[in-house]
Amino acid sequence: QGELQARITWSNRVGGLSFHSKRTDPLTGEEVNLISISRGYDFENCPLYAVFGVVYHECLHIVIPPVMENGRRIVHGKNFRQRERRYIYYEQWIKWHKEVLPKNIRMMKKKKNFW
Repeated sequence: QGELQARITWSNRVGGLSFHSKRTDPLTGEEVNLISISRGYDFENCPLYAVFGVVYHECLHIVIPPVMENGRRIVHGKNFRQRERRYIYYEQWIKWHKEVLPKNIRMMKKKKNFW
């Protein structure tokens, strides 16, 4: 519905992490949200619900930014986790994320010139 604006790209990191960051657009100078998705999701064995799940997760980081509580930075607090579980394919995505993503990342690390 246009409430959230972000650019999405594949991550250059081999470590397997997806992440959200704020960047300055070099042409316009405006600050933009950038979601970088782990290349471990860029495999034929990756179902769309897994890609959508990681995008949903990173979008939640934009909507629910980290907070400081008792000197600690809380990134995945109670509200975040509750909202994350609302994703319709949450259980399937987490299962894939825990079981298949690590295998994909190991394969990437073995073949350094994978892409």
